[in-house]
Amino acid sequence: MCEESAFQGDQVLFLADGRLVGRLAEPTAAAVADTMTRLTEQVAGRRVSEGV
Repeated sequence: MCEESAFQGDQVLFLADGRLVGRLAEPTAAAVADTMTRLTEQVAGRRVSEGV
C-alpha cells in the first residue's frame, strides 16, 4: 500500500482473508503503518494457532 494514499481518503479499511478487521478514520501514514503491523501480527498468530 502506498502510504501517501492514506492522506487522500477519509478512512482506511483493513481486510484479512476477505474479512473486515479494522478501520481508521482520518488516517495518517504512521497510523496506517502501525495498524497494518498490529493486524499482521494478530492474523499470523491466529494462523499459527490454527496450524495453517
